[in-house]
Amino acid sequence: MENIHINSMGHGTKEDAAITLKEYANWYPENRMYGYIYPSSGLFFRHIQGLTLKNITLEVRNKDFRPSILFEDVTDYTMEGVENKEPV
Repeated sequence: MENIHINSMGHGTKEDAAITLKEYANWYPENRMYGYIYPSSGLFFRHIQGLTLKNITLEVRNKDFRPSILFEDVTDYTMEGVENKEPV
């Protein structure tokens, strides 16, 4: 993934950060298959080998207790130029 800017509302709580997303192996992945609350404020990666993130900006407009990027069962990844922008 390269040259991406994600700007989200934020407002994630500590409880949101602790959410465990169920696995739906037989479902086609849709953006709202888990509802509207996710354990990360920006990107969530699961079951990946060999991922490159380059020139990624993750921005939240309001205080958020969730991590901006969450990895679950991800190996062999590199990050270059990944920036987190917190609200002022």
